[in-house]
Amino acid sequence: MIHENIKIDIDYEKLGIKHKGADAVFTTYIKEMYPEYQNVFERPLVIICPGGGYEHHSPREGEAVALKMLDFGYNAVVLRYSLMPDEFPCALYEAAYTINYVRNHAKEWDINPDKIIIAGFSAGGHVAASLATMYDQPELADFLHNVLHVSPKEVRPDGLLLGYPVITSGPKAHRKSFERLLGDRYDELVKSVSLEKRVSSNTPKTFLWHTFSDGNVPVDNSLLFAESLKKAEVPSEMPKDKLTLADKWILSKVNTLATEVTDNMDRYELGIAVQKVYDFIWEEFCDWYIEMVKPRLYSETDETKGAALWTLKTVLGNALKLLHPFMPFITEEIYCTLNPDEDSIMIAAWPKETEDFAYAEDEAAVEMMKEAVRSIRGVRTSMNVPPSKKASVFVVTEDAAVQETFKNGAVFFGTLAGASEVHVQADKAGIADDAVSAVIPQATIYIPFAELVDLEKEIARLTKEEERLTKEIARSNGMLGNPNFINKAPEAKVQAEKEKLANYQQMMEQVQTRLEQLKK
Repeated sequence: MIHENIKIDIDYEKLGIKHKGADAVFTTYIKEMYPEYQNVFERPLVIICPGGGYEHHSPREGEAVALKMLDFGYNAVVLRYSLMPDEFPCALYEAAYTINYVRNHAKEWDINPDKIIIAGFSAGGHVAASLATMYDQPELADFLHNVLHVSPKEVRPDGLLLGYPVITSGPKAHRKSFERLLGDRYDELVKSVSLEKRVSSNTPKTFLWHTFSDGNVPVDNSLLFAESLKKAEVPSEMPKDKLTLADKWILSKVNTLATEVTDNMDRYELGIAVQKVYDFIWEEFCDWYIEMVKPRLYSETDETKGAALWTLKTVLGNALKLLHPFMPFITEEIYCTLNPDEDSIMIAAWPKETEDFAYAEDEAAVEMMKEAVRSIRGVRTSMNVPPSKKASVFVVTEDAAVQETFKNGAVFFGTLAGASEVHVQADKAGIADDAVSAVIPQATIYIPFAELVDLEKEIARLTKEEERLTKEIARSNGMLGNPNFINKAPEAKVQAEKEKLANYQQMMEQVQTRLEQLKK
């Protein structure tokens, strides 16, 4: 067994932090390694933070726990962090230092760097939970950047194990622990180290235990932390910096839906109102948005996962409110399950259009990509391409803004259109002549299905599309050439028809070009 004491080398004086106590150290408990099995094991490791009220380190919560972890097949480290009179954030820095040190020695010690857990008991639980909830917060930013030279991700624990932890600095606090931790800065910092308030969707998975009969640390500490963990699955505030194109699109859609439904209900158009809500929930929310965000929800590393969860909850909540007048009992049940802290959907605020959800440009961009996905699906269906078959997709457009839109939304095509990869370019360079095409306004989509495509069938499909566009262009020209329409129709209607004609003409040009290529 590799068993050694390692001094934590932090220049506190240079950091402007008073450090008068004993040096912090951690002790390794690493199972003996055998070179021939080096690549087989890669054991998890537990960093153990003993309790002691920030006054001492409890022996029974150190080595005894480490030896038990060895029996379970884990490697272990016992961290003897700074105690009084040393003040916050000494212990937090030492926890970050330790996990970084361990990850840097992962290969040497036969450790899986993606399975490092931090455990803590009593006040040691506060140390462990502080790192788990603050690793990406301002308290550690300068230390990570200027001293360890690592990113927050590199000191994030992969799991959190807490036994009767000191958590809250509120009414149920183990007061002596916070007095010793904060010293002269107690009044300044006491609220900021109440860890039930620091939990977020980025907090690692946690195993937590406590007894109701605990006479030292009130069980409320664990209950408050557990409740925060439950709530933190979804952020409580809109994570604007993490919202993706898809998030902004669905928020914009539900935003305008609120106004439309309210207007319909004010005019007693109840059938129209409920149909709009129905269409939104099933088509926009379920058919499109949920499918768009699945890769983010299933990822453990996607930084926008929390934003996706928040958006799902927010949009579903607003949709339920709009549906409530028509389905009161079902919406009440779902809403109260979704929002356990609220008493009833009946007294919840009615959705109103807000500037916070106004993303008109993003909405237009996603609508363009939806049209592209529909076109690709149509082509695949007409060619009898099985859903399991993936293929490259080429988006050809000379419009720089359209190119950028498709580049930003390329991830959607994998889940929604069976794309293995997406190429966005200004011309047909590198695209086979027999590639299948789909035409949308401002772009042409090519799919190299040469071995799966019946050439005659593709020509027939494009010919049919040419006939359709011919009729649409004739219809649009007829309307715009009619003085009654021009003079009597609202200006917006006339302008919309002109835009349709321009799109039809552009699509016709692309279709005809494609037909000429295939008939050569």
